[in-house]
Amino acid sequence: MVSLPGGQSATVRLDAALVNQTVPPGSMRYHALLYAPQDKRDLLVALHLLDDELATTGRSAHHDVAHTRLKWWHDELERLNQGKPAHPATRALAVGQPTLGAELAKLKGLVEAAAIDLARVTFADDSELASYFDRAGGVLAELAARWLLAPAVVSPETARAATTLGSLIRRVDALRSLRSNALAGRLQVSLASLDAASIDVGDLGKTPWPPAVQSLLEAMRTSLLDEFRAASAAIAPADRAALRPLLVSAGLHARLLQRIADQIKADKPVWPELGPFEKLITSWRAARSVR
Repeated sequence: MVSLPGGQSATVRLDAALVNQTVPPGSMRYHALLYAPQDKRDLLVALHLLDDELATTGRSAHHDVAHTRLKWWHDELERLNQGKPAHPATRALAVGQPTLGAELAKLKGLVEAAAIDLARVTFADDSELASYFDRAGGVLAELAARWLLAPAVVSPETARAATTLGSLIRRVDALRSLRSNALAGRLQVSLASLDAASIDVGDLGKTPWPPAVQSLLEAMRTSLLDEFRAASAAIAPADRAALRPLLVSAGLHARLLQRIADQIKADKPVWPELGPFEKLITSWRAARSVR
């Protein structure tokens, strides 16, 4: 339970149904947040809840309703800035971070990412795609890092590494659902990379995938794994213990890449997932490796 700012006596409790929807017991997010300090979990859950609400809006098939919802969320962030939020997620954020400052602009990046998803924007090159993933996932990880390290100030190197990890986590989610996203008109691969591999956009939604698509996906998976290792190592040593939840999440998604490799080889049109024991042992090992 968290209290509203301004000395009000009212309190905010995130609805259990919303919490379970955002952090389902046994999920990768659940295992990562187990390593967050108890007094900061509400804040992190609220951040993920806000992201989930916006992501759901961006995937909506009802564009008129979705545009209305995006406008509402844009206004809601302004209300948050004024200390008058209405949604349970933003009310909890107001409690945990009564003074957002520059962080408000980063939250607005989540609204922009949802608008990009809704518009089914295509990305001409990898630079445009990277900018999207930084807004869609990097913002979450950077804000989580800042709040986990508070009251200490996050170093530039740790902020960059956290942003990269958040972007990579979102890239893994996009890779494992690439076929379904492509069929829904959400292309999360750059046109330049498809052209370089002589892949037609329609090939991404095919079953089975053409050999060129399988080769591209395997190359993407291998690159992501290398980037995870580099970004995790780039976090300042003094910050690593506090950022254990983020590093655990990165470890889980790196492990998920192996499941994605299995999916690519077998060409199974399914959503790959880690098993319960695999999530437990992977998160424990990732947490233990943090020094």
